[in-house]
Amino acid sequence: IGSSPKLRASTKIASLVATHGIPWHTYKALYRFVALSNVDPTTCNDNPIGRNACYLNGSERDANLEEFNGLEEWQKSHVHEWFVLLKNGDDKIDFQMMIEHLIGRDVSDVLSSLTENEFKAAIGAAERSLDDEDLVDDELSASFDWIDEDKDGVLTVDERMRAVLEDCSTQAQDSVICDVYAQLLRPWLPASLMSYEEFKAIIVTEGASAHDEVSAQFSSFF
Repeated sequence: IGSSPKLRASTKIASLVATHGIPWHTYKALYRFVALSNVDPTTCNDNPIGRNACYLNGSERDANLEEFNGLEEWQKSHVHEWFVLLKNGDDKIDFQMMIEHLIGRDVSDVLSSLTENEFKAAIGAAERSLDDEDLVDDELSASFDWIDEDKDGVLTVDERMRAVLEDCSTQAQDSVICDVYAQLLRPWLPASLMSYEEFKAIIVTEGASAHDEVSAQFSSFF
């Protein structure tokens, strides 16, 4: 009870992952923000959908929150604890920095300073966009190339972990707690070298096949 909010958040996230696995659907949404945050506002009157949708507009906030609130409870809990873990001293999260560190893609500063409700609405916007249209190759290939630090065409576990650990060191107020959380994700990442096609499959299919294989291993931490 006397522990810090960030320590409690880290513990809660670890428990959620142990029970439900990595929230792949939320991670999948991160890739869509590159397109959504860079939509040409002059096209919004045409009501575009999918990756061209104007769902990050303020006028879409209620619809976005409704979409977010329709997620499973454990997914919503993960987003809340994620916010608590990474929020800054002003009780906001730099979602722009978070995305750029995790997937190596440029997003606009519309996501740079979000309250928790704004963060949830942004996740809802990406969920709506993915309901319209699934991810396509050009949303994933550039991120794969960025994560592939030695440019050998495959990803190691260390390369995949690098992005998460970098976000901890630059954004989390308590980087040690964030680092502990990040390291707890390692058992959920396939240990073998990962090709682009395998990377794409695990993101697009939301890592479903990995859950049973590693759940017992991860749960053994608790």
